[in-house]
Amino acid sequence: MLDTDFEAVPPGVAGLLVSAAADDRLEAVEALAGVHGDDAVQALGLALFDDNPHVRESAVDALAEIGSEKALLALVPMLGAQDPDLREHVVDALAECGSPTARSLLQQALADDSPAVREAASEYLAERWELENKLLKNSHPSSD
Repeated sequence: MLDTDFEAVPPGVAGLLVSAAADDRLEAVEALAGVHGDDAVQALGLALFDDNPHVRESAVDALAEIGSEKALLALVPMLGAQDPDLREHVVDALAECGSPTARSLLQQALADDSPAVREAASEYLAERWELENKLLKNSHPSSD
């Protein structure tokens, strides 16, 4: 049974995480996106392994929204998930973060078995790299 003893998570939300109804679990995951903190990250990490794909995807989105290093590292197992659509969803969520941890995880996704996952990671990294290069260039104008 899932341990729902998370101090920072409202009790009603923690109880919904173990509900038999997927809609309840989805509601709990969506509520946790706004909680932040280690307890929320731990609870969302457990929701990544839910039987329902919508709950899993919402947990990915919530962790990416929280954006802390711990939250992003909780997504690492999902980069190895059997479902390539879920792996691509993780890549999409990481691309929105822009942190060094997210960038590192996107680089790992370049070795994915799925061409769609590799392509998405590659595109996001290329876009980010181009933007960073433009910002650096603009912050250090050449002295002509």
